[in-house]
Amino acid sequence: MQDTRIAQPKNLAISIVLAFVVSATFGSTLLAQSDNANRSQQTTTRPLFGKPAAAAPQQPWKFEGRLHLRQGSTEGYIVLQIDLAPEHYIYSVSPEGSPAPTKIEIVPSANVKTSNTFSPDQPPAVVENDPVFQRRIEKHTGRVQFFVPCQLDPNADYKLTGMPVIEFNGQVCSKEGVCIPIRKQKIKVNFAGYFEQDSEGQTSSLAEPQSSVAAQANASEVPLNPTR
Repeated sequence: MQDTRIAQPKNLAISIVLAFVVSATFGSTLLAQSDNANRSQQTTTRPLFGKPAAAAPQQPWKFEGRLHLRQGSTEGYIVLQIDLAPEHYIYSVSPEGSPAPTKIEIVPSANVKTSNTFSPDQPPAVVENDPVFQRRIEKHTGRVQFFVPCQLDPNADYKLTGMPVIEFNGQVCSKEGVCIPIRKQKIKVNFAGYFEQDSEGQTSSLAEPQSSVAAQANASEVPLNPTR
């Protein structure tokens, strides 16, 4: 009869070895999972999809509306100043000088009398035979001021009715030929001081307002020379 007492220690040893292997394997798995979890918590970088958002293009023009009154009266000029970015232009207000002339008007008001015909403070650049349009083209670049004579109702309460408003219709174009249409753009007019006019038509601006017309706005000295 075979003695089984010798086999028992062998089986016991094998069981201990298997238990150690299983324990080590399980422990390694737990450590790996823990290490992956720690790494995922520490890692905040995520993959980027698509292209980065491009910065919004800056508007290549700026409008400013001003009212200049002759000293001691309610007559003067309404001015639209336009500042254009480099290599940008607008067409002139002359229909003969543009396929799409700039149009500047005063929004109708019972308190403002004006011819509504704006004139530039400087002549436009002229191309007699534009290669694209095959005609005469007139353009303004840089800074240009358009002005129109006006007369305000001295009895109106401009705190309630508001100052005159300019409406602009036209387009701003780049030298590459890309044009941005501007339709019915309203520009508020701010009082910008008084001026004196001598017998030769020359003007000089005064900073301090002295009538109720300017009560709603801060006067600032802004040079104006309508005869330029």
